[in-house]
Amino acid sequence: AEVVGSNVGFRMGRKEGLRIDDRFIVGEYVEQSNGERKFKSDGFMRIKSIADNRENTGSLSHGYGVIVGDWAPGMSLIEHPRLNLDLYGFAGSLPLSTDTPDVSVKSNFGIGAEIAYNLGQIIQQSHWYLTLGIGLGNAHIEDNPEGPPIIDGIRLLAEMTILKRIQLHRFDVFARAGFAYNQVTYGWEDSNSDKYNDSNGAGGLMIGGGVNYAVDIDWTAGLRFSLYTGSSEDWTSDDTSIGDYTGINMKYSGAAIAFQVIYAPPSLPFDPAAILRNSISL
Repeated sequence: AEVVGSNVGFRMGRKEGLRIDDRFIVGEYVEQSNGERKFKSDGFMRIKSIADNRENTGSLSHGYGVIVGDWAPGMSLIEHPRLNLDLYGFAGSLPLSTDTPDVSVKSNFGIGAEIAYNLGQIIQQSHWYLTLGIGLGNAHIEDNPEGPPIIDGIRLLAEMTILKRIQLHRFDVFARAGFAYNQVTYGWEDSNSDKYNDSNGAGGLMIGGGVNYAVDIDWTAGLRFSLYTGSSEDWTSDDTSIGDYTGINMKYSGAAIAFQVIYAPPSLPFDPAAILRNSISL
């Protein structure tokens, strides 16, 4: 490998099946006192550009250092196979309010999970992702003139975004934008002890960003900030005698902040896409 600062050039490419954002451990083999050679890790890098070495064997692929040690020319690279996606978990706040008079609405917490599919194989650009996420929080409604004075419900979130990360060694900053669907559902009992659920939902836009820190080659932690839009006063009850009605105007717009962790799962020992193709051909 040819090392210049935190950039690495090496003679592998499309011929070896290299992919954008693939992870490689950087290090060197050190001879032990018993004469055995042992690989000593000194950080890791991700692939930034891939050379087409099927014809031009002299061209180099390049990577950028994430965790960078005392790198020097001649060091070895060991592939660290991961799936072409990251798994996110987050915990923090979710916006919820109302402008309906004499009613107070809030959400105290939110937790969720996301899958971030790496688009690098499609667009040949590093650190672009399509994310699909779900979140779950509480919905606290007080002084509701249309029902019980205090209601505790469930606040749901589903979102799809395009995310871009920019790596700065261990840190990366990111921005994302997309669409979100928010919903509040709460349960209640009538005089006959029959139980029902009422729900309110609205779609809207979201934009956000944040900063991450690479803990190691598989784990990343960070903070995310998000802005949501959307509101609705249309409610639906599964009590058929009530059905659809106009009620509290639930405002899902506002800011959210959350702590997040990102995990890069290992590659599978088999190719599920190939299995699916073979099944279809049968």
